Amino acid sequence: MSIIQLDPPIPLYCVSKNEAGWAMFLIDYSQEHNLKWVTFMDSGECWTLDNTDIRAVYNPSMGRVPE
Repeated sequence: MSIIQLDPPIPLYCVSKNEAGWAMFLIDYSQEHNLKWVTFMDSGECWTLDNTDIRAVYNPSMGRVPE
C-alpha cells in the first residue's frame, strides 16, 4: 500500500454525492484494487472515494463542459 499527498490538490466531482470536492491524498492498495481518493467535499465533509465514483470537474478551458 502507498499513500501519495497530492500537491496541488485535484478538483474532482463525486457522482454518488452529486457534489464537487478537492482530492488531497491518493491511496493505492495494489494492482488488484481501485485507487482510493481522500477528498474534502465542498460541504466540508471528508470522504474516501472509489476510483469508479469520481469524474473530472467541468473545465471549459480544457474542453470539458457540461452536456
